[in-house]
Amino acid sequence: MFGNPCLNLVGPVRALLLALLGLCLHLPGLGQVPGLTWQQTYGGARDEEGGFAVPMNGGYLLAGQQAYLNTSFATLYFVQTNAAGDTLWTKRVPAPGTANPHVTGFVRNRAGTLLVTGLDYGTNTGFALALTSTCVPLWDRVRQLTAHAIPGATLLRTYIHKPLTDSDDNFLMVQTLSSVSSTSGYTDDAIVKVNQRNGNQLWTARVDSLLGGGHHFLYTWAKTAAGFLSIVEDDDYVTSTSRIGPLKLSPTGNVLSYSTRLMTFPYDISPYTASHDAAGNILIAGRARLTKFSPQGDTLWHTDVPQPSPNVTWDGTAVVQDRQGNYVALCNRYVPGLSGIVQMVRFRPTGQFVGDTVLSRPYSFGKSLLLAANGDFVVSGYVEFGPRGGNDLFMLQFRGFRPLASRAAAPGVAALGLYPNPVEASANATTLSVPETARTGTLFILDALGRVVRQQAVGPAQGAPSVSVAGLPPGWYVFRFCAANGQTWAGKLLRE
Repeated sequence: MFGNPCLNLVGPVRALLLALLGLCLHLPGLGQVPGLTWQQTYGGARDEEGGFAVPMNGGYLLAGQQAYLNTSFATLYFVQTNAAGDTLWTKRVPAPGTANPHVTGFVRNRAGTLLVTGLDYGTNTGFALALTSTCVPLWDRVRQLTAHAIPGATLLRTYIHKPLTDSDDNFLMVQTLSSVSSTSGYTDDAIVKVNQRNGNQLWTARVDSLLGGGHHFLYTWAKTAAGFLSIVEDDDYVTSTSRIGPLKLSPTGNVLSYSTRLMTFPYDISPYTASHDAAGNILIAGRARLTKFSPQGDTLWHTDVPQPSPNVTWDGTAVVQDRQGNYVALCNRYVPGLSGIVQMVRFRPTGQFVGDTVLSRPYSFGKSLLLAANGDFVVSGYVEFGPRGGNDLFMLQFRGFRPLASRAAAPGVAALGLYPNPVEASANATTLSVPETARTGTLFILDALGRVVRQQAVGPAQGAPSVSVAGLPPGWYVFRFCAANGQTWAGKLLRE
């Protein structure tokens, strides 16, 4: 969806997958996803990833990381847009304590102060950086540990993630130390509250200490009427079992209650994201599951969404309540060989599954789901092999749902009419059926492996442009025409 089909040149394996999928997506009649208002990509020749978004300055502010050309280093990357997704300005900001940041969260408080969190996989450094509404740094926190938590550990990772804003506009975040050996693992999660003005720590609550030691992992958490609700997993590496359940904390991080249920690996819940509805209830989206808690943190219901096959599932990344009171989860769908397909799943307030829709081509990853002023959904994230070169950030606005089809649609790419089609062996040309206002551009012809076998300029023509196919061996080809006005058409042609 987001990758420009004219420039989407990838490695052999992914090229084959995308090409085969493209032969299905660009058939006449499929068209765009109904209800898509606009879509944009952001970045350049470098790789951009992340794509977390917050409402800002009448539009949206995207946060991610942008790689330096020909290096393994990166910088924080911000894009301010208007309400239609048009870029107003971009800014690159060095990440504190790291030269290769990966953004894990992005929030703003009512005063307009921003907080971006992340980590560096190479140096095991976690960071939090506060910024003004124009992305001028205010203060930062850096956490870097060099001592392993368990003897003989082979992995040490420190990161800061899952930021929240409290009712007093101060910030909360989770600091994690993860250490793993060949026989055991250890995760130390601490919830930290800091002053929004200077980053000074106000209080901290270590999950392991609160729950009496062990290996506890905080999946996600949210503000409640009585304090905080955290979803915590307690692992037993000896018996290969795990307990997972809600941990209720007071406003200062003290334990109010903790209840779990026993389960075995692999994890069957994986609750990754939390949000609130208008009544203060908490919605937590996990692996093909949505759970609703009361404002006090008591479980009201949970719904498991049936999947078309055992190897297909999705992980929730964001949840909102729409204008009709329904709950909508943004998910990354995983299909064998085609990981990363952005979809939205809708539920009634009482938990009934309503329907879902696919929003992207493969290798796209959603991060944020917001409500526009008119009630539309605004989705952001990043896409691999994007139109601007490498990986790109994306954002789109969507106002409708349709049943989930077996194939993702290709929004932004219109059906290209080609005639004659098939082209007989004795013929040497085909004609492009495109509007009169879009007959200047570049045509790319791709074979069944996704390789560009021919590229040619198409100039102004009195009638429909005619394109030579002389020299093309018999077989199926995808014709992708990128007009000078930015529009793209694609169609399939059989050369006999």
